[in-house]
Parts: sequence; structure tokens; C-alpha cells
Amino acid sequence: WLYELWAYMAPGMTRKEKRYVWGYGIASLLLFGTGVALGMAILPHAILILLNFMPHSTSAILQYSYYFSFVMRLVLVFGIAFLLPELLVALNMLGLMQGKTMLKGWRWAIMGIVTFMAIANPLPDPWSMVFMSVPIAGLYFLACFISIRHDKRVEKKRAELDAELEAALAE
Repeated sequence: WLYELWAYMAPGMTRKEKRYVWGYGIASLLLFGTGVALGMAILPHAILILLNFMPHSTSAILQYSYYFSFVMRLVLVFGIAFLLPELLVALNMLGLMQGKTMLKGWRWAIMGIVTFMAIANPLPDPWSMVFMSVPIAGLYFLACFISIRHDKRVEKKRAELDAELEAALAE
């Protein structure tokens, strides 16, 4: 269905728009894959800790549907969490949010990231939550850096256009 969507939309796009779509698509796949890999990396520890809540005299027989649901939720949550910085960059590219604004709100962003990881993390220890928050916080600051650079390029281009317009009006 992605090919069908692309085949429908691509003929109406300019070359620049196609490059943006491909860039965001590849970045999305890489970020989502990284988030899924992190989720899969903590999965064995999460299962082990959750199984330790059972009494020692019993054996654990997990129902496939519960296990599959748990794994899918864990993997999807981390995959989607890694896509949030790309959303911030997209909002900046659309002109809806400035990079300086994102950087000014870094304290709230870190608090939101840590809170999200506290809810999404199935492990009871605080260190795993902190270690999982660090990559997402790093991606947040990378999104701020990319957005600030984009804002500077847009401002430079806008200044050049204003100068051209002033010169044209002066003649």
C-alpha cells in the first residue's frame, strides 16, 4: 500500500518534494528500527523481571496472546518514541515551530521524555528508565540543532529575497 500511495502522489510532486519524502521516509525507517531494536534489547530483562514476581514453587506458563500483546506494545512504543524528534523537525520545516522555541523548552521536553519512559518501561528499576531516556533526549537535542540550522538558512534566504526586492523597488 505504500507503493500505491507513492505511485498516486509522486507524479504531482516536484523533484524537491520527492527528495524530502524519500529523506523523511528513510529517516523514519532508521529511527523506528533503532527504537524497535532498543525495545527488543530490553525485552529479555523485562520478561525475566516480570516472571520473578511469581512464587518460586510455581511454574510460569505464558499464554501466547498475552506474551505477543506485551511484546508488540513494548516494541511499538519504543519505535514510535524514536519518531517523535522527526516530527519536531517536520513541524519546523513546515514553519509551525522554531528551533529556538524547542531549545527553550528543553526542561519540559526532558521531563516529558523521562515521564514517558517511566510509563513505557516495564522494568521496575530507575536506571533502565534513565538509560532508555538518554537516546531519546539526544534525538531531541539533535532535532533542535537541525531545526536551528534550518531556521538560519530560511532567515538568510529571506534576507536575500528582501534585499533583492528592496533593490528592485529602488530602481
